[in-house]
Amino acid sequence: MKSFNLDKIEKLKSDNSDNILFGTGFYGKLAYSAFEQKKINVAFFVDENPTQHGKKLFGKKIISFEELKLKSKSSNIFLCTGYVIESLSKRLSDLNFQNLYNCISFYDDKNFQKDKLSFEGVNNYLDVKTINRKIEIYKSGCKKVDRDKLNIKYIDIMITEKCSMKCKDCSNLMQYYQKPINSDLNLLLESIDKVMKSVDKLFEFRVLGGEPFMNKEIGKIIRHLKTYNQVSQIVIYTNGTILPKGENLEELKDPKILMDITNYGHLSKNHDNLIDLCKKENIPYLTTIPKWTDSGRINYQKKSKEKLKFMFKNCCTNDYMTLLNGKLYRCPFSANTMNLNAIPIKDNEYIDLEKTQTSSELKKEIIDLYHKPEYLTACNYCNGRDFTTPRIDSAIQAKGPISFNKIDN
Repeated sequence: MKSFNLDKIEKLKSDNSDNILFGTGFYGKLAYSAFEQKKINVAFFVDENPTQHGKKLFGKKIISFEELKLKSKSSNIFLCTGYVIESLSKRLSDLNFQNLYNCISFYDDKNFQKDKLSFEGVNNYLDVKTINRKIEIYKSGCKKVDRDKLNIKYIDIMITEKCSMKCKDCSNLMQYYQKPINSDLNLLLESIDKVMKSVDKLFEFRVLGGEPFMNKEIGKIIRHLKTYNQVSQIVIYTNGTILPKGENLEELKDPKILMDITNYGHLSKNHDNLIDLCKKENIPYLTTIPKWTDSGRINYQKKSKEKLKFMFKNCCTNDYMTLLNGKLYRCPFSANTMNLNAIPIKDNEYIDLEKTQTSSELKKEIIDLYHKPEYLTACNYCNGRDFTTPRIDSAIQAKGPISFNKIDN
């Protein structure tokens, strides 16, 4: 997969080969808008979600992966997905498709008028700031994987189990914590130091909980995260209920920081006040209306290996790592089910950072954990977080913590 040279656009217009966009989500729509502005014809969209097959997007038919296999190997295929780009590129290359491109040159083109888009965004927000952030995430996913270097897209830094809301379907499983606590500060900072001594490049620290501002020491944590030069961005994920003050507010005043404020309507009681505060203090922010999937239940399902591999490959968190209570995990569901002592997890599916390791040994362990799994034990207990997972209403509130039965399968 390579970037398309914009100097060859006229050839793209006159070429008899089909121009095909792989992906019908935000990035596919964004790519189509870029193509439309340059008057480049799109023949088809491709999507692996069977519910989309046969439908049309912008008047163009959406075809399946199986139908794509029958198309000319000289077709120009542009990969417009938010994740699994590397594996998708390999699958297409193995089928002898010759012209595989990412969309970076189109997204970054200075003539691309992002303020004049008319489609509905994935999160219903199409401000240029949000679009540019999504483009940076896409570009990070397109970088060629060097197995000798440790380049990670996201690390979730879970700083608390506490939350100011009681969502019964939280995909991070906060609803199951009977007596939620904050992460131990010293253990957290020591664990971060150990991990970052091994990391060559990290696109994003994701600071979350629960609700991260429930941890009154969040300012100290943010200050520590800002010391790592190999990190591109630090994002604070908040539900818009708490206004930071004092040290916690001061540490947000940094160009490396981004506040990602979820808008749950009346439940996000300080949403507007938090935006006003960010504007006043020049703190970068964006706000989104969420779309939830039914991913917040712990339930053993005895899936086939093929199903487990499919789930993991297409999971929206399959390029994340999660740091929780001195252990590094491959996904937030795995992290929290183990932290809850809810399911059995294999020793090779997490790294205990409190054990003594040299930096080189730890780096190899993290590389193996980040790249090797085809699926996790936790996948058998998860309802999935991919395009096949049913949509549900977001942030339905429970009366209190939800109990669960420990599973020993």
